[in-house]
Amino acid sequence: MRTASAAWCSTASWPGPAEERLEIFERLGGAQARDIARRYWSGEDVQEDWERVCLPLYSRRPGGDPDAADRLARIRWNRDVIERFRDTLAARFDPWPHLDRVSRPVLIMNGEDDPVATVSAARRLAAALTSTDVELHVLPGVGHGVFREAPERSIELLRGFACRG
Repeated sequence: MRTASAAWCSTASWPGPAEERLEIFERLGGAQARDIARRYWSGEDVQEDWERVCLPLYSRRPGGDPDAADRLARIRWNRDVIERFRDTLAARFDPWPHLDRVSRPVLIMNGEDDPVATVSAARRLAAALTSTDVELHVLPGVGHGVFREAPERSIELLRGFACRG
């Protein structure tokens, strides 16, 4: 069995052009979703529109994510924290200069329809991991959160990955 391997699921791997995320929002939710996502990421106060239009697009499950309303009801949005994350922490998170130091096998699972952690970003991440073995699995019909969207398939892939070696 492998030790100290890593499984990355629905991982947003910056840097990546916002345009590709906006294109997915538009494909999933039309021009309105694209515009709200653009405005949200540029720092405009469109939180209510984001929750109403864009957050439901994270899920591709038939009928949506049945737990989404419950999770959203429990969230206490702190706009100051959101803005700090967006303006500083997310902008400073840059794993790319360190990826060549990853030496243990990596499993990357990504939803084909993930509007945040895009497939193209996952492919760039996999290609940048040059010092290790990488398994990239793109799950069709899946959005953001592969374990929530496709739990059986995700667990199957994780078990197979953990048991190889």
